[in-house]
Amino acid sequence: MVEQAIEWAKDRLMPIRFADVGTGCGCIAISLLNYFKTALFTGAAIDISDAALRVARRNIDQYRLNEVLFPIRGNLTECLSSPLDLVCANLPYIPSERCRSLDVAQNEPLLALDGGDDGFDLYRMLLRDLAGKMAKESLILCEIDFSQKREALSFSRQLFPDASVTIKEDYAGLSRLLMIRKS
Repeated sequence: MVEQAIEWAKDRLMPIRFADVGTGCGCIAISLLNYFKTALFTGAAIDISDAALRVARRNIDQYRLNEVLFPIRGNLTECLSSPLDLVCANLPYIPSERCRSLDVAQNEPLLALDGGDDGFDLYRMLLRDLAGKMAKESLILCEIDFSQKREALSFSRQLFPDASVTIKEDYAGLSRLLMIRKS
């Protein structure tokens, strides 16, 4: 996800308004803003969990990004206004039934893992909200479960009919990154 965001953003000369939705510890947002190190690239690190935001704040402070990256407690992108140029989202995407049987569920809160019946519930809400908030030229990147490729493509193409909607495979060859590019 970070590599795709950097590739898209690196040749842009105008300011970039960025949001990392479901930021957790902030690693995606911090990686991007640390790479660019410019006031032209500003972002919001959004999470619904106060505990996650405490960790993100410490990490943002450690990398001295407090003037360009702002941790915000919120539900998806409801707290943001348009237009957004770049959105990265790593939301809970594991289907509920499978989620409870995974080892990771023993150490991580279910809030960070459980994406509903088919794992795509939060992405449906996010993408509906983003359909009216993205800039004319923009990019949305969402980490998904490999089983959601068909649903992710179909749903996204309905909401963003004029955008390029693709799925990129991860290094293991699994369909894991939904990319919605408006141009």
